[in-house]
Amino acid sequence: MRASNEIKVLVVEDTPQKLNEIVAALNAVEFDAQEVKLQIEKATCFSEAQTQLQQEFFDVIVLDLKIPVMPDDQPRLEISRSLYDFVRKSPAKPFYILGLTSVDDAEVAKVFTETPNFSIQRYDPKGEWLEKLTNRIEFVLGAKSGLSNYLNNNHGMDVIVITARKANEFDPIVDAIDWVGEYQRSDKPLGGLHHSFGFIRVGNDRELSVGVICLDEMGLSHSAAVAANLVGLYRPKYLVMLGMCCGLKKILDPAAANLGQRCKLGDIIVATETCCWDEGKYEDDDPNLLQSPFFNNRAVNKHPTPEFGKLVVRVLDQRKKEIEKQVTDYYKSQDLAKLSKSLKGGVKFSPNATLHWGAMVSGACVIDSHDMINVIEKRFPRALALEMEAHSIYSAADSCTGLRPRTLVIKGVADFGDGSKAKPVQAMASVGALFCFLQILENSVEIEELDNS
Repeated sequence: MRASNEIKVLVVEDTPQKLNEIVAALNAVEFDAQEVKLQIEKATCFSEAQTQLQQEFFDVIVLDLKIPVMPDDQPRLEISRSLYDFVRKSPAKPFYILGLTSVDDAEVAKVFTETPNFSIQRYDPKGEWLEKLTNRIEFVLGAKSGLSNYLNNNHGMDVIVITARKANEFDPIVDAIDWVGEYQRSDKPLGGLHHSFGFIRVGNDRELSVGVICLDEMGLSHSAAVAANLVGLYRPKYLVMLGMCCGLKKILDPAAANLGQRCKLGDIIVATETCCWDEGKYEDDDPNLLQSPFFNNRAVNKHPTPEFGKLVVRVLDQRKKEIEKQVTDYYKSQDLAKLSKSLKGGVKFSPNATLHWGAMVSGACVIDSHDMINVIEKRFPRALALEMEAHSIYSAADSCTGLRPRTLVIKGVADFGDGSKAKPVQAMASVGALFCFLQILENSVEIEELDNS
């Protein structure tokens, strides 16, 4: 990211002598602001300028009002006007454009009209254009510094929701949200990521802007990179990951749970603590890499921010039964007879969801091994669930500059990582996680309003 004291200028001029004079004059300017870094790029025609404008952002453009399309073509006012229109329609508009000309004023007035961000000056090597441009660059420097401070200390969108998979997380979550309007957003470089933006209503009359983005890829590194970019782009107040996870301390049959078993299919896990289960050092004494005593655990725990973490636990304590009932009612509305017939490996499903909060462990590998699950449970005896992204979401939020988002990961149990299959539960568990978050969101907003009143 370009620093606020860096100014990038594009000078578009087809006459070599005039181009060199403009560049030399700019390089000789002594700005009032300290340590100004002026970077100047040159273009001699419409084609060259368009190529550079498509590749990078310029703070200021100095535009000769009579340029050619290509280097050896005839310069015309209309070509400069075409470049000016191209810049105005670009999503990354410069702060200021200075039009320089030696053409008659009446002729220029037929093609160009000045605006607050576009001025026209007659060119003279010792004319007023340089003083005007210098003043505008000083203004841009101040504006960039102020904007940087504003962006670092204010939120943009209310909520950004991240999911890892499309079919069983993103799609059912987007479908389950009760959207009340479209969010008019400026184009952001999301690449090929699936996304949906809009508004939801919280309480009776408060509307919050929400964006749901699918990573389209599982794993720690990818989710950390995308989450960090999303924080920078949208500056959300809440950064939340929803979806499905592998339950630990499994309950295969809810009707016959044993002492020490905790998680059954469909339960909702709120990650108030995360760590990476495979951060550490394996030693040669354990060639099969399975026995916990030979693993030097170096995992660093991550949490929501202390203030938000306390608020989340407060809501969960107060609303546990309501959240469980909402999720349970949703599960009961599904075709449970059809679901039960598709379960494999002795696992059974009960719609009576239980809400848990505590530790969730992340790792870079998909686990489908009873032995490996036992190893993870021994390393992290307090852990409730296992998945592949939560730790990186908290890490990305911790590493962001400026105002940090309130970060939370909530996932529904959809398998046990041991070969038992419960694919029909995946989408349901993701929606259950959504319902839990919406309850937390609504109640945390109400609690904040009461505390601030």
